[in-house]
Amino acid sequence: MPLINKPRLALYHQGNLPGATSAVYLCPKTPSGVVVLSNGYGFCDAPDWVAQLIIEELFEIGSETDYVALARDAADASKAIRLSTVQKFEGIKVGDTTPSTKQKELEGRYHNAAGSFFVEIFSEKGDLRIAFQGQRGDAFTLRNLHGTTYTWFTSTRDMAQRGRHIHPAPYYNIRFQKDFAFKVVGLKWAHHGSDASREFFIKDGLDASALPRTLLWTLVSLGVGVVIFRIYVVNARKAEGRKV
Repeated sequence: MPLINKPRLALYHQGNLPGATSAVYLCPKTPSGVVVLSNGYGFCDAPDWVAQLIIEELFEIGSETDYVALARDAADASKAIRLSTVQKFEGIKVGDTTPSTKQKELEGRYHNAAGSFFVEIFSEKGDLRIAFQGQRGDAFTLRNLHGTTYTWFTSTRDMAQRGRHIHPAPYYNIRFQKDFAFKVVGLKWAHHGSDASREFFIKDGLDASALPRTLLWTLVSLGVGVVIFRIYVVNARKAEGRKV
């Protein structure tokens, strides 16, 4: 963001939703304030910058900030994010994939650890669908990418028409999680837009207190597999006369 010359105390509020953006600046030490409202959502935060430009003129700051150049740079960056999201999905499309799990096994409600949010997975006309907070009127079709990984991404235009921001690709992926008995126990969703921020949602009908034991057994089973592989490698090296 541009630096407007001398610091000045201001009370600020920003509204940012697809389809409507706004910026409100109130300056307590003066009887002045600036409110900019927009009925559109562009590639940059235009209302905020327009408000700052007006403030510069209002207080005769005389800044040489090039807001047009800033807007162009911000728009280019926003377009790049959208293009990157689309390209990543095009790059991981797998033709004629067969889901590794039956749709019926995936259906149900999945809650976050705090119990403050849930997603509902259900079938409709043969398609697997996802509804956030159970809002089936705004549900998305889930497409299988590979294994137990699905995506609800459609297109940037459709997302905008539905009043949704465009996020990095991981935001649109859902990964169903299974225990050692191959039973679906939950899903992971990167609702902050990065793989590192994936949160686990537990499936309804499971005892949350028993889940750690289920995951423990899963880790144990994986550990046994690692041990067996390690033993195999050691024996193979011994057979070749190599140092272990």
